[in-house]
Amino acid sequence: MGVEDVGEAELADPGSLGDDPAAGVVERAALEATTTELPATERTVVILRYGLDLGYEAIAEVLDSSPDAARQAASFGLRRLREERHGPDARGGIEMTRIPADLDQSWRARASGEGLVDVSFAIAECPVGEIMLAATSEGVCRIAFDPDPERQIDELARAYGPRVLAQNAPLEALAGQLDEYFVGSRESFELKLDLSTLTPFYRDVLAVLAEVPYGTITTYGALAQEVGRPRAARAVGSAMNRNPIPIVLPCHRVVGSDGSLTGYAGGLPRKRSLLALEGASL
Repeated sequence: MGVEDVGEAELADPGSLGDDPAAGVVERAALEATTTELPATERTVVILRYGLDLGYEAIAEVLDSSPDAARQAASFGLRRLREERHGPDARGGIEMTRIPADLDQSWRARASGEGLVDVSFAIAECPVGEIMLAATSEGVCRIAFDPDPERQIDELARAYGPRVLAQNAPLEALAGQLDEYFVGSRESFELKLDLSTLTPFYRDVLAVLAEVPYGTITTYGALAQEVGRPRAARAVGSAMNRNPIPIVLPCHRVVGSDGSLTGYAGGLPRKRSLLALEGASL
């Protein structure tokens, strides 16, 4: 399984590059050319911060604002510049151009270093199809079988904050361990997880779920017993359906009391495939 390269962001059609001879003209010119579709304040902040390397206090003076407001404008500007898709922009058919990979990577690294990112995400290919991976500074927060960036980014922004950025580095450990799982060399995961948006009951259920051994199955009723809520099998099922980190938290190992596969957010064919991979007996 490989995380797709996010080295080139797609931005609005450039205007004139100009011929400013000042130091850093190439980066500044690229910024000016590829930020033309940003709101005026966000464009100004992005250019001043990443083109002229001004600090947020200096930018605040230019804008007659506050450093926090300048930092927020930078974060929203960078979010708007995230990689979306190739071809015409979905908002209105605007032809798009690509930022050079080294410049795009520089922006992403600086955004992370300055605390401007709430969630990092990447799209990956694996034996059960394309998936989205996402993580906050606290740990992995999402594996989504529906990898549509727009739907998932909106949901991530509502849950963790609006600063959602495509970048591979924070997800390399997750991607590497998933690779090992799919080739059969890993039976458990060693990752920090961010389950902060879930209720205490759901977190308790997922903590018990994480202990279900590789290659085995359990039932919703058994999990309910484990969390001390023997009558809550239906609520446990709801927790499985809303599990934000499938595979790592193996809800595919949970079946009905009669051994039937029942539901799975990724679809029953994926559930069968994961159980077959692990050699689980139904």
